Amino acid sequence: NGVGGGKFSPSNTITWARVATIIYNLLVDQSCGSKEYDYSNLDSSQWYYTPVTVLASKGILPPDGSEFNPNESITRQDFVKLIVTVAGADVQAQCSFTDVDECSEYYVYIATAASRGWISGFPDGGFHPDGNLTRGQTAVIINNMLGRSADLEVLNNDAQHVRTFTDVEEGRYYYFDIIEATVDHEYTYGEEGEVWTSYKKQWPVTYIVAGDVYTEYVYEGLKPENIPSKTSSGNLITCWYETQSGNQADPKAVVVEPDTSYSFTAYWAPKLISAHVQYVEGFSDGTFGPDMTLTRAQTCQMLYNLLDSKDKGGFESGFIDVHSSDWYYAAVTTLASLRIIEGGGEFRPEDKITRAEFACIIAALIPAVSGESTFSDVDETNEYFSAIITAAAKGWLNGYPDGTFRPDNTLTRAEAVTAFNKMLGRTGDKTNAAKMDTRYTFSDVPRSHWAYNAVMEAATTHTYTVSGSSETWSEYSHKTGTLNWENSDSVVNGAKIITYYKSNYTGDYTHNYNIDYSTADKENFVSGYSSNTGYLVWVSRACQKVYLFTGYKGNWKLSKTFLCATGKMSSPTPECVTTTTYKQTGWFTDHYTVAPVVRFMSGSGFAFHSRLYYPGTNILSDATIGMPASAGCVRMLTPDVTYLYNYLPSGTKVIVSK
Repeated sequence: NGVGGGKFSPSNTITWARVATIIYNLLVDQSCGSKEYDYSNLDSSQWYYTPVTVLASKGILPPDGSEFNPNESITRQDFVKLIVTVAGADVQAQCSFTDVDECSEYYVYIATAASRGWISGFPDGGFHPDGNLTRGQTAVIINNMLGRSADLEVLNNDAQHVRTFTDVEEGRYYYFDIIEATVDHEYTYGEEGEVWTSYKKQWPVTYIVAGDVYTEYVYEGLKPENIPSKTSSGNLITCWYETQSGNQADPKAVVVEPDTSYSFTAYWAPKLISAHVQYVEGFSDGTFGPDMTLTRAQTCQMLYNLLDSKDKGGFESGFIDVHSSDWYYAAVTTLASLRIIEGGGEFRPEDKITRAEFACIIAALIPAVSGESTFSDVDETNEYFSAIITAAAKGWLNGYPDGTFRPDNTLTRAEAVTAFNKMLGRTGDKTNAAKMDTRYTFSDVPRSHWAYNAVMEAATTHTYTVSGSSETWSEYSHKTGTLNWENSDSVVNGAKIITYYKSNYTGDYTHNYNIDYSTADKENFVSGYSSNTGYLVWVSRACQKVYLFTGYKGNWKLSKTFLCATGKMSSPTPECVTTTTYKQTGWFTDHYTVAPVVRFMSGSGFAFHSRLYYPGTNILSDATIGMPASAGCVRMLTPDVTYLYNYLPSGTKVIVSK
């Protein structure tokens, strides 16, 4: 037989147990002989027990050994001794191999096999008696011994139905012998050897796994054996579908019939990422939309964000209403190719997802749970019956107090992240979530909202430890649109600072109301941020100040504090974490001059620059400072912005807060 996976492995060495089985299979009389034997490491549960004990009882295997060593490779001389012992030795035989001495205990066996044409030597004139025997050599020697040869006409005219192996190439010395040894056939003798009058044919069984195609050739009347169990990336294949019909099927149960081809496509539950990453964002206006009904596209994007691997599967993923330019294209087509959603036809991306449809998607991640429905409005006639009882049994989706599930109701974004968190076993950190500042929270999800903790868990990447049924976060970060709030160990303290001054400040944002934070508060607020340079800048809109720090993450020291004027209420300087980009000597227009200029936030027009001067003069046209006044840039006193221009490298981290 082969070794599985459509291979024969002709160059692999062959073990004593395999050789014993081959010789046993060739015996007409497979009953035990009369000789005693003693192998201390044999027991009747071993697959080679019967062949070994029968051969030992017939004297073919040495009967007096204390151990058999079934997995040890057999040498060429030991193999020849075995087959000559079966057929009988010729004591008069001679051989001329340069490495076989007449005094050797193996000489008569090797000479007998050579004189009968069963074996041959190597180009160097030797037999290599101590060399290990390969599987390919075994087939050649056995066929020589039995006088068996393949039918070349059959191989030329019907090769596709004759059992072959992917690693047995035509033209190799063992090619025909391996086919002869592995195909059951009836035969007669013709002028050029065997003529196969009938033979057991093989038929292809194809397995499609993550776009890769594997083919196993199976004899008619038998069942497939070499069915892949995992994808190349290690995902466990949970079930199979007939490629043509799309119906679930079990390749192991198929009895291969003549003139029939079989094709199966794998399905597996994709692995979800184990790290607690952010998998949902809010909207550009700072809201989350907890009560907004979730769309089918948004659902797919959330789950796609949680996949450990974004590799596609082997199922149909084409939709007539999903295009490569759509923001959800990768998510929808990937989930369809993994059979989490049904591919082809219409996807209806903007349709509101129902509770039943949502259950169908998340239940596809695990084997179905069997059982009865506990919901008064869900019975076996519902097409989503299995998915609903699976999601409910896992505790991912609950019913309502009146005993209903309401499968046709839509699902809100808050309900969706709650279900996803349950599915992932993510509980959140109520203590830290309650202290988060406005960089991490959403204006429409106050701390009193029933889903606040669930939303914070879903919208925050974090490292954590688990104690009992709750998490404790140590580091966390949050992405909104193109802005990425870098993790800071001092976020909680930063929240206290901003919350305090925002709630207690009643001034007019002028330097006459000179509020400021303590140096310790400032350094604590930025301590968790990194910068590509030895500088970091924090712009506080509440204080109308620019703070310059030197040092590095965890050890920033306040260097200078500058008064500024940020964007006015109609054009505010955006809250962001960004970097400086490049410098300009000034902006010179027909209406004003500002100089110098230090740009920040790539792709935008935002910059640190001086107050406005009349064109070509040193006379201020707008001297406002210490209050919001600009179109979004950060105006500074000329000596202050000149300092930034002279000393601040491009790539310096810039934080703009309320």
